[in-house]
Amino acid sequence: MSRLRLSDGVATLSPLSLDDLDAHLASKDDQLVRWLTGRSSFRAGTVAYIRRCKQQWSINGTLRAFGIHIAAQADLVGTIDVRFGTEDLTEGQVSIAYGLYPK
Repeated sequence: MSRLRLSDGVATLSPLSLDDLDAHLASKDDQLVRWLTGRSSFRAGTVAYIRRCKQQWSINGTLRAFGIHIAAQADLVGTIDVRFGTEDLTEGQVSIAYGLYPK
């Protein structure tokens, strides 16, 4: 997969990758756990999730996971997941979940 990047010059979205792993794990707080996952993240589980996200991109699957980066620092500041084509969504609908890290 080529490295897709969408940017407005301030924030950049790109597919979530293993390069984002450490920042992602370090930045989750109680509110992100509460609203997005319901449980704390562990390294092995997060690696598996990012690999699944990457696989979904490569097969045109129903999940697109983006890392949100601030252009000036290239720091990961959050994520966006877009899901579509699942049985609980009608045609043309998507489910969007996002989390911004506290700092």
